[in-house]
Amino acid sequence: MYADKIQRKKRPWSNNQASQARASLSFVDNRSEVQPQQKGQMSSHVGMQMQTMVEDQTGDRQKNVLQAIAYQSSSNQVQPAQRAASEVREVDITELSDGDARKHVFESFKKGQMVKPLVDESGKVVQRVPQKLSYGGGDLFIVLKSDLGKGTGTSKTTRAYVNNPGTPKPGAILFDYETANSTAKSQALVKGNKNAWEVENPEADRTYKSGSYWDAGHKLGRQNGGLGNDVNWVFPQNPAFNQGNSRNMDDVDETRPYWRQHEDDFNSGVRKDGAGAWWMRTN
Repeated sequence: MYADKIQRKKRPWSNNQASQARASLSFVDNRSEVQPQQKGQMSSHVGMQMQTMVEDQTGDRQKNVLQAIAYQSSSNQVQPAQRAASEVREVDITELSDGDARKHVFESFKKGQMVKPLVDESGKVVQRVPQKLSYGGGDLFIVLKSDLGKGTGTSKTTRAYVNNPGTPKPGAILFDYETANSTAKSQALVKGNKNAWEVENPEADRTYKSGSYWDAGHKLGRQNGGLGNDVNWVFPQNPAFNQGNSRNMDDVDETRPYWRQHEDDFNSGVRKDGAGAWWMRTN
């Protein structure tokens, strides 16, 4: 029975390659490289509308957002704009259209913090995503509390990718995670762990109606900011384990404790502590 193959405890995972990686990698919080960006001037129309929107609210969050708006609209200094990827850059809010600026301030107010928006090469506002690093033969994701709930669902492209005969189907998933009050601490904790969780990843007993055997499993859970519409952020995963139930798998009890529960625990930890690191490797 497949249930007999599930590993319920952590096991040693380090090898020479991983040990060398652990010794050589050091954390730098560089979600993007710094590029100079000249600040523009916020139109009085946008500024007045944003201030009116937040003046109707009370509390510390109002003060924080108003201070952030005042700083961004009044400073004439050159501020760094960060690049999370070659086609994505961080900009000043003054560079957004009136509608995008109002929306960004409103969303920032709801979160209780003001962050600079990210835009693609066309100037379209895009979501922030966790930093993704290579470590120990797998992927290490650096997650902030502000990343939670920002992930994306799978797409036709990623679902086709995981079911492509040419895409390797891992027999098991090795993963580990830690949360702390900083990304540096959480990453150091993960890298310092000698054991990691492991769960089997057998092929489903039967297909979906579409003829697919595999789910496009998030390497980093969607609720934790993971992207389901990017082939580099997904892997072929058994539907029963991905969905936290026994779908398309016989002779397996409830699978939630082996994968989904860990994603939920990580989410709760990041929400409480402020930051976390999630590592996974397909075997």
